[in-house]
Amino acid sequence: MRMQYVRRTTSSLGFAAASHLLACVFCLITSHGYTAEPENPPALEAIRDDADLARRYVGKRFTLESGADERLTRRFAAELERDMDVFAVLLPPRVKAERPIRIELFGSAAAYRRRLEESHIAIVTPACFIAGKNVILAGSELDRVAEEYASISAKHDALRDELKDMESRSRRGAVNRDSEAKASGDRRESSQVVQTQRRATQKIIESKRREIARVERENEAKITESLGDLQRRLRHELFHAYVENFAYPSSQYAMPVWMQEGMAKSVETADWKNDGVNPPRFGRMSPADRERLRRDLGGANPLSLTELLTAKSDKFHADENSMADEAGRFYVYAAGLVSYLAEKSDALTPEKLVTFLSPSEEKRSKVERFERLVGEGLPAFERRWREAMIANETK
Repeated sequence: MRMQYVRRTTSSLGFAAASHLLACVFCLITSHGYTAEPENPPALEAIRDDADLARRYVGKRFTLESGADERLTRRFAAELERDMDVFAVLLPPRVKAERPIRIELFGSAAAYRRRLEESHIAIVTPACFIAGKNVILAGSELDRVAEEYASISAKHDALRDELKDMESRSRRGAVNRDSEAKASGDRRESSQVVQTQRRATQKIIESKRREIARVERENEAKITESLGDLQRRLRHELFHAYVENFAYPSSQYAMPVWMQEGMAKSVETADWKNDGVNPPRFGRMSPADRERLRRDLGGANPLSLTELLTAKSDKFHADENSMADEAGRFYVYAAGLVSYLAEKSDALTPEKLVTFLSPSEEKRSKVERFERLVGEGLPAFERRWREAMIANETK
């Protein structure tokens, strides 16, 4: 939502003991989980203690002031940097930002609400972009997530240390058994025993390592789910800020509401690789959004594209006095339209967009502008678009 005016002790380790210890390690990991840190954690600086915002990350394109703990703050900073890189592929930069985007990330819903009240903003979403101030406000119960995060990480570190210790004692045990066999004079038996026991122990260790890696991935997914709505909305608002600062600022271009919100909605749950082979693109609606749109279009009173194309920004805003469900309806229609344009046409290429978004096009009606973008009349386009959405032909 882009807001224009605001916006152990023995020397050797037998097989039974090794199996038991590994099982204990595995059980503890599966019980408590772990969330991975970014490979190169962003540097943070303290800004003030005992306040809603206590640490800052400074990047080239944005600053992040955060009330969340250090781990989560670094996580968000790294993810937001990656998102900005992807946005630059989707919509190549056309202008140089006059100032960095500022993001205020609050560790509790109460702190976030206080900031909204101070800014006289009445919304129910966990993030918003205040265009006039070039600020993104976001907040949720991150303090609770941070406690879970710290507990998971501490237990994981202890378990890894225990596993390393077990491996070390296993090696020492093998050396001791080899020495005992040599002392008895049976060197062949010594070598065979050591090799057999070493292979068996290593097999157990490697198996459990694979299990640990699987559980780590599962627990990463759990943390992501816990952050869920906030992460999606923060990416949504960051996209608005990117467009305003680097791609098509409102002072120079005329991007209609349906396009801005449809693009922002489509990036919320996108899973980008940006590997140079499969470049990021718009159009990947979430399964839930696709299903909602399909049902609505097949219902008794679907929105027309004329209603969507001419909708003002308030149709997409949900506050305490509005129908959030209706706002969500406009969002999925806009995302569905962007999805179709991205997959079935060249309408969202930079060449087409720069003409469509030119201020000189504002003299035309919103419907006429759209028809010029897609190269055909709205009735024919709408018929094909509805058929494709109902048939779930887009990804």
